[in-house]
Amino acid sequence: MNGPPNILAGLTKTALLLLVLAFSARADDFDDAISAVVSGLKVRGGAIAYFDSTKGMTDPLVRGYGRVSSGLRSAPVTPDTTFMLASISKVFTASAVAVLVDLGVISLDDDICDVVPKEYGRSMCRNPRYPNDSVTWRMMITHRSSLARNIPDARDRFGDWINPSYGPSGGYSPDAPAAGNPTCPLEGVVDFYHALLTDDNDASTEVGAGLKLMGGKELNWYDLGNSNGGMWKRYRPGSGYEYSNLAYGYLAGLIELASGQSFPEFCSEQIFQPLGMSRTAWFRDDLPGGTLEAVPVENRKGRFKDVGHYCYIDYASGELRTSARDLARWGNAMLRYGSPALWSSAIGREVVACQERTSNGGQVNNCEHGYGWILLDNSMKKSGSVDGWLKNGFSSYDWTDGIWHDGAESGSQTNLIILPKAGLYVAVVTNTDYNSERAAYQLTRAVVEAPLPPLGPTPAPPTAAPKPTPAPP
Repeated sequence: MNGPPNILAGLTKTALLLLVLAFSARADDFDDAISAVVSGLKVRGGAIAYFDSTKGMTDPLVRGYGRVSSGLRSAPVTPDTTFMLASISKVFTASAVAVLVDLGVISLDDDICDVVPKEYGRSMCRNPRYPNDSVTWRMMITHRSSLARNIPDARDRFGDWINPSYGPSGGYSPDAPAAGNPTCPLEGVVDFYHALLTDDNDASTEVGAGLKLMGGKELNWYDLGNSNGGMWKRYRPGSGYEYSNLAYGYLAGLIELASGQSFPEFCSEQIFQPLGMSRTAWFRDDLPGGTLEAVPVENRKGRFKDVGHYCYIDYASGELRTSARDLARWGNAMLRYGSPALWSSAIGREVVACQERTSNGGQVNNCEHGYGWILLDNSMKKSGSVDGWLKNGFSSYDWTDGIWHDGAESGSQTNLIILPKAGLYVAVVTNTDYNSERAAYQLTRAVVEAPLPPLGPTPAPPTAAPKPTPAPP
């Protein structure tokens, strides 16, 4: 005779732990559960920001776990510890574009050549195979510009692979270390893309300046790009998809040209300051004094080793630093579609709507992208392409207008999901490398499954500062 079904069969150790804790929630059970998951995933340090109105929450949970570096006595992570966001940075870059659209400075379907100085040449803003086809802001934020995925690596004079667009020298990755950039930050984005995209003897950049490559030839960015097949793909702008860190790095320069401000200043004045994100900056130098920073860490065969802080010239694609507490402020704003703190309600709806278009202007099938965000909707819940952490951890929520992005860099894994109709967001930031690329996903799911601590009273919300208007270019 068959016995009763084993309802625990197939559950992971993480799921079993969360199930046990759920039966007797105490004030610290949430932290106990998440700490156990962080440890089990071999993550050195991490922080979370979590809000779920369906569970009666009136304030977000903002917590830190683990340590800020590999050192045994390194400081514990706090809600105010800053982490590199990796590719989640792209949604903030696209949000800066949304601000420009809302202010009437640009429209999404404007040609990016409109803001590039004529003396720089149209090859800086046109695919040379399609010189009469516009590359638009819309194409840039939806990865349909036909720009390549990444700035190319190079072989140094010894024949070893290096990353000349990264700094400081020797940093980033032992497989392709930074070279030619002794310090951080790396600025001068417009000059860099001028040198990379145009065959112009007057184009110069400090990035990799004087670096000798294999054969003893000095680094020339335009030649390096062409030796890797060119920085523009062979398809017509708008007709194909290529996830492009290169394009998002270029957006920083284009925003500078359109606004007349540096990109970090524009983001600070238009996005971070209005939301009270005081520990958020593109460059470490711009963080407040005394900020506790998580150091990127690798997990090498079960042992943690610091990667160290690094930077790169296409920083708008992944270098934003922020804290869990600041991400809670961002999540609170995005539950209201970013309006009115960041932009009008009309733009707020566009931010979470499909923005991909074909080269003929029609909406693409199976649209994935809004303003930088990966889009979610309820029809996707049964799709085989949806990751298990998302399908199994969030299937009971309303995905209408849902948005999501993740990120991974050397020593960093991150994840962010916002479901405005459900009144939910989860932000996860970690300082640990690709030892398990899915660690941030698993931690995100663990957050919504962990037993909640007793809910406390609601403090008065901070008053958002008025947004300044950018100076004309």
